[in-house]
Amino acid sequence: MPQWSFVTPNLANDGHDTNIAVSCKWTRDFVEPLLANNYFNKDALIYVTWQANGQYGTEPNHVAGILLGSAVDKKLVGTVDDNYYNHYSELSSIQANWKLHHLGRWDAGANVWSFVADKTGDVVRHWDPAIAKDAFSNYYWNQSYGGVFSSASTTSHLYVRPNVDIVRNKRTILPAVADLWRSSQLPSYYKDIIELPDALHPPDHAFGVPAGLTPVPPIEGPITIYPVQYRDSCAGVI
Repeated sequence: MPQWSFVTPNLANDGHDTNIAVSCKWTRDFVEPLLANNYFNKDALIYVTWQANGQYGTEPNHVAGILLGSAVDKKLVGTVDDNYYNHYSELSSIQANWKLHHLGRWDAGANVWSFVADKTGDVVRHWDPAIAKDAFSNYYWNQSYGGVFSSASTTSHLYVRPNVDIVRNKRTILPAVADLWRSSQLPSYYKDIIELPDALHPPDHAFGVPAGLTPVPPIEGPITIYPVQYRDSCAGVI
């Protein structure tokens, strides 16, 4: 058994091309036998979540995150954690649990799940409107801000280097990542914060995109529109 694994269903079973009933049936059929297996479920934690709620532009993109398995303290069974988490919290919680390095991107500052943080000494932070420059209710996360893969002509198409200096509860950036990026002259907007940007609140004005009711379509084919002077430093680095 691996210490960590990631499982994602196909586009039918994840509900993308079908509906929530299909998604929930697949999830129960997959997860419930694992929970009933005493060998598998010894000190096991299963995290079930969805990528998006599908309500592009009309509702904030808030998704369910469900923690299951014998690793969940019995006193927490059936409870709701009202702290702010995002998908990077899965990474940060894994990093905290196994005392791993972070990757210097939004994982570095993301909140660790509180029941893990209670054991690792991580501080679960609350949304700060002063940092976010807006209220939590005005963040939608239904469309990404601009970047190298964006098809918006008005945004920067530069690769962005990680923040190699963040230290969160003694966790530093992975040395191999630091060695690769430390001397890079590319821009960086990653900070030790939980307030994750979206299209309406880009991390830097250069990465803004037109915000509509549907996501900007992705680029198809090779990326050739980032400035020539950065091609050598970007080659092979994603």
